[in-house]
Amino acid sequence: MFTSRHTPIALALLTLFSTQVIASENQDKERMNLLISKGYNAPNATTQNYSGDTVIKIVPTSNDINKSLDQLISENSPGFVHTNSGTSKHASNNYHRGLSDKYTLYLLNGVAFPTTTLGSQSIPNIPMESIELIEVIRGAQASLYGSSSLTGVINIITKTGDTSDAQLNISTGSHKTKRIGGVYANNFGAFHVMTSLEIDKSEGYDFIEASDDDFGYQTYSMNSYAAYVTETNRFSLAINNGTSTLDIYESYPSMGKAETTQDTLQLTGKYIQLFNQHFSSELTLSSAQVDLEAGHHNTTDVDLYSTNETFAQLHLNSKWDKLSVNLGGEFTQSKYKSNKNAEKRNQTALYLAFSGDLTDYMNVSGGLRNDSYSDFGDALTYSAGLSLFNTASLSYKTSFTAPSYNDLYWPNTGNPDLEAEEGEMLELSLTHNISTKAAHIPLKLNFYTGKLDNKIEWAPITPGSWTWSPFNIGEVDIKGIEAYLQYNASNFIFDIAGAYSESIDKSTDKQLNNVPEWSGSSSIQYNVTNSIKPKLIYSYIGERMASSGELDAVHLLDFAITYQVIKNINLGFNINNITDNDQQIHDGYNADGRTYLLTLGVNM
Repeated sequence: MFTSRHTPIALALLTLFSTQVIASENQDKERMNLLISKGYNAPNATTQNYSGDTVIKIVPTSNDINKSLDQLISENSPGFVHTNSGTSKHASNNYHRGLSDKYTLYLLNGVAFPTTTLGSQSIPNIPMESIELIEVIRGAQASLYGSSSLTGVINIITKTGDTSDAQLNISTGSHKTKRIGGVYANNFGAFHVMTSLEIDKSEGYDFIEASDDDFGYQTYSMNSYAAYVTETNRFSLAINNGTSTLDIYESYPSMGKAETTQDTLQLTGKYIQLFNQHFSSELTLSSAQVDLEAGHHNTTDVDLYSTNETFAQLHLNSKWDKLSVNLGGEFTQSKYKSNKNAEKRNQTALYLAFSGDLTDYMNVSGGLRNDSYSDFGDALTYSAGLSLFNTASLSYKTSFTAPSYNDLYWPNTGNPDLEAEEGEMLELSLTHNISTKAAHIPLKLNFYTGKLDNKIEWAPITPGSWTWSPFNIGEVDIKGIEAYLQYNASNFIFDIAGAYSESIDKSTDKQLNNVPEWSGSSSIQYNVTNSIKPKLIYSYIGERMASSGELDAVHLLDFAITYQVIKNINLGFNINNITDNDQQIHDGYNADGRTYLLTLGVNM
């Protein structure tokens, strides 16, 4: 498996993945696999409507360097709740629109990122310095990506080397945390390169409610790319590699700590050809592997798990003044292997999508996708959207999610009789963007309703049992409201987001465990001078039920400030959880107390 010892070789390859279509220098660049224009990018997050879609765009700032990706998304995307079950590098429990983020599809530059064998977070572990933009996509087009997109798609876009960037950040703080991260991006005529690296280590804290032990981590991640670019084509290669060693908690058969090591490697190649101003094609080949070694408390036994995914896609695009048509095909082969069993799944998909302007103020979109699974047969999903004046949009979509390898084959407790999950979502979005000489003010209001049939839940095989197994629990009704407002001036940014979500298990008429009905966030950033930029962030997670009883609401307050000492040197200081709130943010897991981080940054 690829580990940190291969870094010099990987850096020498200077691999690159790019999701942008290359047009002439006077044309805007667009990503071929999305029916969404980039639109307005603010220093924080903005929203827009397009073809029945809702898109939130998040651009990381210097104050976000030490955050996890899911924390950054939750602070800027209403309805996305980050209830981290451990320190920043441990597996997270995130909830999106009342469901776990199993139903949110994570993409790295438009390509699905491999899920971990243990079913923990699917968010790529890549250096924050390498990220150009994060898109949170909801609405009609989200279903065209296939499985796990009922509640939306999150596309993480890295820097491409189109513009030069070179920075290095070194951080140290509480729990003996040490982090070093950096990026170099540039272009040399037709050659574009970017490479980034992060090393992060911490002794952690006692986030387990039932334990007094600290749970530390040590992680390494790298994202690199290289591309050859002309006015009519782009050939690119990319590599993403991560290695993590985590102290995990083992409650059965005895309480204590155990160590888990995970290696992830993804290699992707892409060729984009622009035939003329109306037609283009995109060929993508990707291979990813996740290897995991899970230890056990007070024993030398180690469980071995490996998942390998091979992906191929051919995408064709035709774009005219008032009509855009996308069609293509995909093939994915997934192989799972443990020291107890091995399985394989082939998945073939064909899709067609269109977006067209009926009038100057009305846009319609639609799409069909057929997935054929070697173990679950054919699944047809579809979507439709309508947008008026780019202000109001209405969308409907369906989804199909096959059980994961975890659900089917987890040693001794997997359930091979599980049925696939099928869902639908109807959404109304209202957007109003106010632009003045002094500020840009986007406002967003979303209403959605839907359902999920045959939802898979892990539960004790008998009441009080230590042994858990997955089951289809039946139908879950989903509905909610999300609101977002931002005031973005030249030296002052204020935003506030709130969400109400219901996810009712129809068999019990109760809200799903660990899912808050109310959640929200707000931040204020005021640039005192061009050199001093403080930011205050507030996050709220409402009351929610859990197997252990009702969990109290959690209020978290963070502060970050950067100071430009001289032209190329800056200092950053973070205080997380200012009020030292150690309440449970997920059942059995405490929030970290007040912590500090000091960062030295160099821009070259």
